[in-house]
Amino acid sequence: MRYLHLTLREPPETRHPMQTFLVESDRMAYEDLLIWNFGADEDHEDALFYVVGDIDAYETAIADVDSVTEYDLTPIDDCSFYSYVHQRTRESDLAFREAFARRSLVVVPPVVYGSDGTTKFTVVGEDEALSAVVDAVPDPIEVSVDRIGEYDRRHARVSAG
Repeated sequence: MRYLHLTLREPPETRHPMQTFLVESDRMAYEDLLIWNFGADEDHEDALFYVVGDIDAYETAIADVDSVTEYDLTPIDDCSFYSYVHQRTRESDLAFREAFARRSLVVVPPVVYGSDGTTKFTVVGEDEALSAVVDAVPDPIEVSVDRIGEYDRRHARVSAG
């Protein structure tokens, strides 16, 4: 089982408004997409983010995003929080996901949205599928392969409290 660690650079005109907010605001550090559910309904999607930054600034920004129909913010501490988002799926998101919607590929969370406008994440799968995914990412998104190799990501065990 092989992996690619990718960095994507998406132009401002196709970025999600919250990614643009992350880039333009000096009150935000980064946002991790922890888990998502596209479900059977392609018109809507749900996502859970871990966000480092100012919760009030984030709430002001997300309240103005047309595609977001519901959200819930849960503070963790003074500088981080969770953001649960329910939104209408954008056409540009469907085109992007098409590149990764194939057998033999798994996107490994988190997907990290940086304040520099980059998106970083790991994709695991078979060699042929990994090679194809880089070419399948739609224009005008730029793709860089940061690392490639055998996948080995070890985690500490989760224990009941």
